[in-house]
Amino acid sequence: MQREVLWGLLTVAAGLFFSLMVLAYELGRVRNVAAPRIAFCVAIAGMVAFGLRWFSCADEGPVPWRVILLGLAAGGFQGAATWMIPPARSRGPFTPINAALNMAFVPTAIFALCVLHQALTVVAVVGMALSVGCVVAGSLAAGEEKPGNGLQGKTTTGGNIARMRLEYVAILAFMVASVGVSGIAISYLAVRPFGDGRDWFSHFEDAYFLFLYVGFLVPTAVSMAGVGKRTRFVDVLGLGLLASFGSVVGMSMLGYAARLPGGVGFASVCVCAIVGGAIICTLLFGERRGVAWYASLACAVLAVLCFNLKF
Repeated sequence: MQREVLWGLLTVAAGLFFSLMVLAYELGRVRNVAAPRIAFCVAIAGMVAFGLRWFSCADEGPVPWRVILLGLAAGGFQGAATWMIPPARSRGPFTPINAALNMAFVPTAIFALCVLHQALTVVAVVGMALSVGCVVAGSLAAGEEKPGNGLQGKTTTGGNIARMRLEYVAILAFMVASVGVSGIAISYLAVRPFGDGRDWFSHFEDAYFLFLYVGFLVPTAVSMAGVGKRTRFVDVLGLGLLASFGSVVGMSMLGYAARLPGGVGFASVCVCAIVGGAIICTLLFGERRGVAWYASLACAVLAVLCFNLKF
């Protein structure tokens, strides 16, 4: 029991570490550091961390090309999602964005249903509906931000707000789809037996994350052009280190989440990352909280619980 309590505390800590990326991205908005530049630093740190972990296990054998390609694809789509953070943030609050970035399980569930032919439970269907509700409710918060919170110079007439909400919901949907590629890749590898009593993902987990960060590097590297002109390199480095610390430490602690029964671990990670990010946005950056904001946050948390807890 004491061991499971420790695992639970470490799982909660993993989610809070992931929420540090929200802090870095919002500080980047204030310091004129674009999200892809922060993500570039995260990619470098992840490559180093998981590269060392993989190459320290010399007996694991060569990495199959499928693991490499799936890791690169997952990282590439996640890197593309970071390019959508600034336009999304200029249209609405960050909390629904953070929720969308933590909904990798939605495309994964669709993949499991359509490709792996796994049946969805009633609770999972409810979770799917709540995920849609999170994105829709989040879109209703578009245009409600106070001046100085990302909407500088925008005229928020009725027509403009309607357009901004449509654009915001489209960006959120793209983010959900992009981060879902990693979940789909992991699901695909996890159902393939390797032959040593483990599946492909368990055997090549460190290698997969290594190539995920390599793929993450590619779309974010181009953002580094022009650093030093309008953006100070020291700001990029400082915020990059903050986000890297949260990402790498959080990712490294996911193993403790997997040890907890009934999906409690992964649910705890996602809920803590979403709620922790919401607290950061409201307390430190004065993010406006309306009915749509609370509805989006509640739908996100309930969707995570429906998809991850085994009832």
